[in-house]
Amino acid sequence: CTIDWFQAWPEDALEKVARKYLDDVEMDNEVRNEVTVMCKQFHEDVRLLSDRYKEVLHRHNYVTPTSYLQLIKTFKRLLGKKRLEILTAKNRYQVGLEKLQFAERQVNIMQEELKDLQPQLIQTSKETEDLMSVIGRDTEEMETVMAVVEAEEETANKAAAESQSIKDECEEQLNIALPALNAAIAALNTLKEQDISLVKTMTSPPQGIKIVLEAICIMKGLKPVRKPDANGKMVDDYWPTAKKMLSDLKFLDSLREYDKDGISPGVMKVIREKYISNPEFDPARIRNASSACEGMCLWIKAIEVYDRVIKVIAPKRERLAEADKKLGEQMANLEVKQSELKVVTDKLDGLRAQFKEKNDMKNHLESQIELTQVRLQRAGRLIGQLGGERVRWRDMEKLMESSYLNIVGDVLISSAIVAYLGSFTLEFRNSTIEEWHRMCIEKNIPVSETFDLPGTLSDPVTTRDWQLAGLPVDNFSMDNAILVMNSGRWPLLIDPQSQANKWIK
Repeated sequence: CTIDWFQAWPEDALEKVARKYLDDVEMDNEVRNEVTVMCKQFHEDVRLLSDRYKEVLHRHNYVTPTSYLQLIKTFKRLLGKKRLEILTAKNRYQVGLEKLQFAERQVNIMQEELKDLQPQLIQTSKETEDLMSVIGRDTEEMETVMAVVEAEEETANKAAAESQSIKDECEEQLNIALPALNAAIAALNTLKEQDISLVKTMTSPPQGIKIVLEAICIMKGLKPVRKPDANGKMVDDYWPTAKKMLSDLKFLDSLREYDKDGISPGVMKVIREKYISNPEFDPARIRNASSACEGMCLWIKAIEVYDRVIKVIAPKRERLAEADKKLGEQMANLEVKQSELKVVTDKLDGLRAQFKEKNDMKNHLESQIELTQVRLQRAGRLIGQLGGERVRWRDMEKLMESSYLNIVGDVLISSAIVAYLGSFTLEFRNSTIEEWHRMCIEKNIPVSETFDLPGTLSDPVTTRDWQLAGLPVDNFSMDNAILVMNSGRWPLLIDPQSQANKWIK
């Protein structure tokens, strides 16, 4: 079976349901009370309208509690959505106007900055030119001092080269004698006290030992003992002196620390003539008699070589000392000149640093002036191009404020149309909408002077897109499309010509 009747809600139930659902909606209490009454009135009016619709066109339209609940939910949803859209649009216009005001203020600020920067640029340019003149004069002075310093450096370098040449020559010849001397001292270091004692205990030493110790006594300046020989002739006998010398505990130390640079020429003459030239004075032969005397023999031969070399390089050492003294004087003079050059150079570096700072400041001012001029031009063009929009944006801002106030009534009527009037013809719709609009005005519910459903729930861009998609261009089709897009339930489309089908696809 088919049930074609519904139990109608009483008026107080309709009012309580509306009041409960609208309690959290932002609006004045007086407006909320009137909106609650209007919701109940919409439901009752549509119920009566459905009866007349059946009488005139013999078509059924059922007004159910679900339709009433859909009215309230649609009102809350659309009111929040439209308020947000209006506030967003209003904010865009406000931001645009603020940007224009900000641009005008910036133009004034940049004009003042430009006025202040011009004198700074002139002053900085003059200071930069003055510094260039000073730097030019100081550069000439520095070049003069530098030429003197370079000449002094060249002279000092020549003296240093000469001194180094003499030094190298002396070291080259010393390298001949020093290794043998070091080897002899090393041989002395290997001698033991018992080796010395063994020699000391000899009463009639071999000839090799005697000549080595004689040479040592002569090197140390020790006097021999005079005694007669077998023929009764008085001769020098160094053996008693040698034995006494060997008894000295610091004997070996005295040889190691021997003043090899202060040997008298007479001593070296005796050593060379009497001992160095003697075939018996040979370390290899003396080794057979005493290892201690072998080391002493090597030491004497090394001292002789060293003395011979020292005598050759002594004049060169004097020349080296003189050259070093001359070099020291020249280096001292060079240091004075270099100090003078450093003073001039530091002063010039300071001036160049000041010049760089001033030049950087000048370049910065020039770029800042150029940038300010470019910004002024761009800001001027922007203000000139948007100057005409200022009036329109201000009017649109006021219109958004008015729309935000009237949106309650406009959305209320629009929600009633979406919830109830979808199945009615154009004539029934228009008469009902006019009556609801008049009642909203009487009840002081904020509403536009002329109600327009497309203006409330749609926009020209969306409308144009729908028409391009196949929607007919008449107002009735446009209203139906708005009802379809804003309904909270699936709509049933009566579409004998398939216009809606084409539009939806």
